[in-house]
Amino acid sequence: MRRIFIISLLVLGLFLIPLAAELEKTWAATVTGQALSSDIHAYVNGQMLPCLIINDRTAIVAEDLRSCGFDVIWEPVERKLEISENTSHPTGKTGSRTTTDYAAFAGKDRMILASDIKTFLQQKEIASFNIDGYTAIYLSELAAYGEVKWDPLQRVARFDSSRRSGDTILAESSEEANLIAEEIDRREGIIEFHGEKLLYQNQQVGYAHNGKAMVSLDWMAGWLGYQVQSKQNSYLVKRGSHSFQVKAGERQVQVFYDGSPAKIVELYEVPSLISTRLYLYSLDLENLFGLDSQWNNEKRQWKVRYADYRIKELGNYLGGSSCTIKAQYSELLSGFNTPPELSVKNITLISEGSDKGGYAYVSGDGKNYAATVSLKVLSDNEIQICLGKKNRVLFYKQMTLRGEVQNHQLERQKIIGPFTEYSLVKPEQGFIQVKQNSFMVEGQVGFTNEAVIHILPAKIDQASGIITELPEQTLSLQEQKFSGPVALNAGP
Repeated sequence: MRRIFIISLLVLGLFLIPLAAELEKTWAATVTGQALSSDIHAYVNGQMLPCLIINDRTAIVAEDLRSCGFDVIWEPVERKLEISENTSHPTGKTGSRTTTDYAAFAGKDRMILASDIKTFLQQKEIASFNIDGYTAIYLSELAAYGEVKWDPLQRVARFDSSRRSGDTILAESSEEANLIAEEIDRREGIIEFHGEKLLYQNQQVGYAHNGKAMVSLDWMAGWLGYQVQSKQNSYLVKRGSHSFQVKAGERQVQVFYDGSPAKIVELYEVPSLISTRLYLYSLDLENLFGLDSQWNNEKRQWKVRYADYRIKELGNYLGGSSCTIKAQYSELLSGFNTPPELSVKNITLISEGSDKGGYAYVSGDGKNYAATVSLKVLSDNEIQICLGKKNRVLFYKQMTLRGEVQNHQLERQKIIGPFTEYSLVKPEQGFIQVKQNSFMVEGQVGFTNEAVIHILPAKIDQASGIITELPEQTLSLQEQKFSGPVALNAGP
């Protein structure tokens, strides 16, 4: 009987299936046209992509180009999608496509909705269309980077870059960030305490109550360029994609990203309504607006700083049995500002009450961050990504990741802890189909006092997706090298 095994030293290739909640929002759900189903096969640099017909022309999903040697960068603040060729970008990365069921996507007519998103290719704005939340472009637009051919007999539309050679699959860079946050501007102000009054440039903007600074929400929002809409003691504060709703006399605040609920936060103090003005505790305003602050006790001054960011989503969410999301941050000048924070959750594991990594472990040095969260193999995992400054949401996304065992890749070399590392020679792949009752493992370990290496094999039933862990086995280390068979005679 043929046995199929997965060993623990592996990284999963992933299919990315976006949820409707993660897609770029449109400013109005107004139908402006129709994208028609198609039997046409569209290829970009050898990769087949789903396509539809818009205005009698072949259209593809822009985000799918990430698997075909292109950078597709979404900038939510500017509502802009930028497409550019990257010849060092690997092709064939199925993990970054919008859908794996091409026939289902292309076999159905879809509505085109109004959108305020602008799409650029070679820094030139091109026509784009919002189809069920995806951004579609004409395939012919790619002619700026190569040649687009149409075969009417085969019903095939094909683009090939003029800068690529053959069908070479380029090596993937593991250092590429998924998100980039760049500070592009900042605003500073000093609020002075004069008795019970809080003054900004001789204008009263708040008051002191029981030793706590209560600041006008209208003033703070206006100073930072936010809009405030009020109705029946409820205040909606909005700028760009970040907004929040606060109510007089209530501690809970709903925070939104791009109009969709992102999280609920609890205020330190109940907002106070005086006449028609709502006042919030200074620490609550710091959190909601993402302010940095300094208190000068001698001068009785509260110095605040607000930073504007350009957020870029590069996509390409790949990972393994534990998915890693990477973010980069850059600031204009060093100072007392704190960097944005990255948070990643596996909602599926959390909802199931799992203790196997529903909350990501985040590491970083203040400039580069990596958040690693566990995934269920052969299951859909609802992943939530949030990049924020305190309770200010800079970027928010929900998506579904599904692991596919056929794409398991072993980590050939890895550092374990502060001193130990291993390198692996055999097996060459993480997904092994064998008829015999064992397979060979071979490699080397550096800087360890252990006399053995521990092997944790597992086998998988492809039909049911059930993974059975086999008993732990060990191989002895000879001059820090290991080589030997791993037995597979445990279990059915």
